[in-house]
Amino acid sequence: MGSARIGCCQSRIPKGIKYFEVGFNSYYNHLCVMNFNPCSHVFLVEQDWYKFTPEDIGEDFYIENSGGVPAVLDFSIRKESCSDARRNKSEYACVSRNSDCSDLSSGSGYLCSCSPGYQGNPYL
Repeated sequence: MGSARIGCCQSRIPKGIKYFEVGFNSYYNHLCVMNFNPCSHVFLVEQDWYKFTPEDIGEDFYIENSGGVPAVLDFSIRKESCSDARRNKSEYACVSRNSDCSDLSSGSGYLCSCSPGYQGNPYL
C-alpha cells in the first residue's frame, strides 16, 4: 500500500499490444492529493532499472539522468516469417540491401537488423 499513499501506480506494457497510451484525469482538480502529490508524471522505463521515490518528481531527476532513461521496447513486423514476408516486396520491411531479416524466436513476426559491418536504421 506504500505506493498508494504517494499517488503512484505502475503498469507493465502487455506483450502483443499494438498501441499504448497513457493519460491522466484530475478529479476535483487534484484537491484530494495536492498536499502530497501536486503533479502527474509518466516514466516509461526499463522495468528493473527504476523504483519510484517522491524525490523523483521534479527537475533534479531529469538533470541527474541527462534527460533520458533506459527503456526496452520489444516489437516485431507483422505476423509472418521472413520467408513469407520476402514474397511480398511492397510490404517487406527490410528494404535496405545492407539489412538482414530474422524470425522472432518468441511469438510471430520478424525483425530487421543491420548486416555485419553496417550500422543505422535497417528499415530505411
